[in-house]
Amino acid sequence: MLAADFKEVSTTCQLLFINKIIIAKFDKLIYIPQQSIRLDGMIKIMTITFCIREALESDFEFLFELKKAAEKGPIEQVFGWDENVQWQMHQEEWDEAKPSIITHNGQAIGSYLVQQNSDDIYFGRFFILPQYQGQGIGSAIMREIITLSQRMRLPIRLLYLQGNRVGELYCRHGFEVTSETEQFVYMQRPL
Repeated sequence: MLAADFKEVSTTCQLLFINKIIIAKFDKLIYIPQQSIRLDGMIKIMTITFCIREALESDFEFLFELKKAAEKGPIEQVFGWDENVQWQMHQEEWDEAKPSIITHNGQAIGSYLVQQNSDDIYFGRFFILPQYQGQGIGSAIMREIITLSQRMRLPIRLLYLQGNRVGELYCRHGFEVTSETEQFVYMQRPL
């Protein structure tokens, strides 16, 4: 591998260009998707990079605003939005387990939670700011979790709110609906 293949992104992340795929370095994740966009007869290649880090205490408020930005619509449709109830739930989730933070250029743009159990991997709290959705970040995260699942030989289970378009992403990555309620869709990705 050549030194020119690496580009430093931050003190904790490095970018590695190999066939435009996910590169995992310890618990840090970098993704380099490329999209071609045609503008006035010219083709421009768009690239986005991101890193994964552990949540910090200072992320608490951002995570609430992220959930609000990414999932308020489906929550309103299913339960109605009550700011106080949502803050209480957010505090309980934070106390239970802190998610990983997705960053772009040092700015937090998303989150997800992975919990390894004896018989499966639970994936949840997956939110990306709307302006970063549709750029391949969600697929990159899913591929990394699937790789973890295969390495650990454990299926992945998750749930999401009825009406949330994230279900399309999960279906594209091999998840199958195991059950549904009026509020939630439960899915699993077998080995």
